[in-house]
Amino acid sequence: MLLMLILGGNIYADLVYEANNNTKRYTRDVIRFVVIRNIVFPLVFLALLLWLRPDFAVGLIAIL
Repeated sequence: MLLMLILGGNIYADLVYEANNNTKRYTRDVIRFVVIRNIVFPLVFLALLLWLRPDFAVGLIAIL
């Protein structure tokens, strides 16, 4: 949990502030990150589970 907070803070700091502390918003990069993380990764993982066809209990635990 703490690692996720640290990573999120670092991503926020990298995306919002430049070296000279001018606020700059990178909306395209943020949208791309959100789409990849919330849509592409789950679809790839689901396709991998459908391809491997593990036991029901193992597949359920992996999905959860």
